[in-house]
Amino acid sequence: MKARFFSERTLCLSYLSAMLMVGLEVSWIVALFASGVVFWRWCAEKWNGPVLNKKVTGFLSVLVLAQVLIEFKTLIGQEPAYTFLLGLSALRVMEYDGSRDRKFLILLGFILLAVKALFTIDIYWIIPTALIFVGLWSSLLSDEVKNKRRYLLVLFLKSLPIAAVLFVVFPRVVIPWALSRGSPQGEIGFSEDLNPGGIANLASSDKVAFRVRFLKENPTVSGLYWRGAILNKSSGLSWRPFQQAFLPQQFLAERSAADYEVALEPTSKSFLFSLDPTEEIRLQDFRVLSGEGQQFRTHRPIQKAIVYQGVLGKSSQGLPAPEQDLQLPKLSGQVLNWVEQQREKKQTSEEALKTLENFFSDPKFAYTLSPGTYGDDELNEFLFKRRRGFCEHFAGSYATLARALGIPARVVLGYHGGVYNEWGNFWKVSQKDAHAWVEVFVQNKWQQVDPTSWVAPLRLRIGAENFFGLSEADQKAFARSLDWKPSQIEDAWGFSQFSFWLESLNYRWIYLLIEFDLEAQGELLASIKEIRWILLLVLFICAAGYLLLRKRSQNPSHQTTSEKLLYEVELWGQKKSHPRQVSETPLNYFKRLEDIFKNPVFKELAESYERSAYTTRFRLDAKDAHEFLKKIRQIKAEPNF
Repeated sequence: MKARFFSERTLCLSYLSAMLMVGLEVSWIVALFASGVVFWRWCAEKWNGPVLNKKVTGFLSVLVLAQVLIEFKTLIGQEPAYTFLLGLSALRVMEYDGSRDRKFLILLGFILLAVKALFTIDIYWIIPTALIFVGLWSSLLSDEVKNKRRYLLVLFLKSLPIAAVLFVVFPRVVIPWALSRGSPQGEIGFSEDLNPGGIANLASSDKVAFRVRFLKENPTVSGLYWRGAILNKSSGLSWRPFQQAFLPQQFLAERSAADYEVALEPTSKSFLFSLDPTEEIRLQDFRVLSGEGQQFRTHRPIQKAIVYQGVLGKSSQGLPAPEQDLQLPKLSGQVLNWVEQQREKKQTSEEALKTLENFFSDPKFAYTLSPGTYGDDELNEFLFKRRRGFCEHFAGSYATLARALGIPARVVLGYHGGVYNEWGNFWKVSQKDAHAWVEVFVQNKWQQVDPTSWVAPLRLRIGAENFFGLSEADQKAFARSLDWKPSQIEDAWGFSQFSFWLESLNYRWIYLLIEFDLEAQGELLASIKEIRWILLLVLFICAAGYLLLRKRSQNPSHQTTSEKLLYEVELWGQKKSHPRQVSETPLNYFKRLEDIFKNPVFKELAESYERSAYTTRFRLDAKDAHEFLKKIRQIKAEPNF
């Protein structure tokens, strides 16, 4: 084993960190494979063991490619790109042997950073990305560069103006192959189906679904019901949507101000979450479609973070359709007996709803994220035996019973609540806030009914994140309490406030990147036209300053060390009657002096000058220049002709 990867600490740490950033986004099988390959290489270097030859690693590379194509059916998109690059990166570590592989690893490290930046715009990744970037650049520089930190700092400062100009003027184009961000299931996992356990699994995730900023009044957490999908085909606890028509939304006649603004994370779906009653959704780069019950969709899947605005108005959710909103599955057992008993009472709609409220207010019902799996007779088992469920169980069963009593009903899927960030004045809605509730048609209008409010009203009052942050014992003991408040944990070190501040900073950063689109760019450039004379004046001042600095740099007192050394040698050569000719290059001049005086110092001088003057990775030290001049001035022998 000629070269050792783990002995080059800067390269090793930077490259493995880049792999780790990408590895967080792939399946555990691929991450385990990459970790195993890297660990094998470490063991081989530590105990001088064997490594896989290039034929084997090449075969494994083909297997990784085949695995990606089989699983994702494409190489285009975030997960396929991450998976293939991570496997390839680990195999290149196994093959590491010499400077050529070293440069290839550095290039691959830069590609890993670029792919991560392409799909992830959170501000949290800026610092680790910058550190890895500096580490890779430092590994790329030659050891002849004496002060790598200073060199990289100067290079960074020089690139900042160019980066700023490119951010402002470079067109915001959509890269088609970058739109396939994830799998068809989407990042947030929100689905149009209601199955027992589905929302509970979704609510166990801490991922952000969207962030909301209210432009007028800030509501309370209990009133934040974010509609996503309406389901009206019942199978008992499970619900599906009938085929629904979505048409281009009708815009309001008067252009009123928006009431709230949503920054939605990529979903690979077309759902647009809205408060009731939202009359209009305003969204650039997408065509907004609307359906029955104030449902909003986009005309194509949302593969990147977007920002849209909602305008509240009067609720207009249409009339029930008997074939949809009264459809019932076949009832049996205790459910059928209970329904027949209630039908015999010939109750009005209001009385039937009160009966349902009393039924679900029974203390035997328990609200939990882990109700377990129900069998084929799920409705009977849930309502009359186990009585343990999540919001989806209560919403699905309530709507089915309401229909059985002759009341049109449907299930609404979406999110409820969120966490308010005082630093940024916005609400963060995460997967924990996933929720299901019911709408019933009474008194000639659709009215919202949330069975969770009878089983676990505390969850709606304090929000899902605070509620599920309690112990299971506290959730069970205080779920039905309206006055109970969780004990405040003393934040001695200010971690909570810091997390709110960081989340606020990230939100502003994401909002800046999303909102500065092609239209905003055009508006900025249009405003720049109005001040073009000021810009021309600024450019003139910059050009004049550059010319002055260039003229100043030609003065010997402002020359580089190499230029000063050349100047001193030229003066010495004039005194020895061997001046430098007008058309003679510095290297040819040093070669001529070496031939004349037969002294090796001129050859050493030529090599140092060439590295300093014609490469950016070496700077001649003032001390070395002084030593050269000292040796040259000590030459007293007559020149040899």
